[in-house]
Amino acid sequence: MNADQLLGLFRQIIDPGDPAVRERAADELTDWTRSYSAAEAITLATVP
Repeated sequence: MNADQLLGLFRQIIDPGDPAVRERAADELTDWTRSYSAAEAITLATVP
């Protein structure tokens, strides 16, 4: 997932429109973040 896709998911989550769209975006975001191991997440968080 690239930055544009991530920002798109954030926009869908905060959009006051359709609750189903928000729910689906939140599910996609949590699935994506859980796909990394703890070490990978720490490494990615520290990369500028």
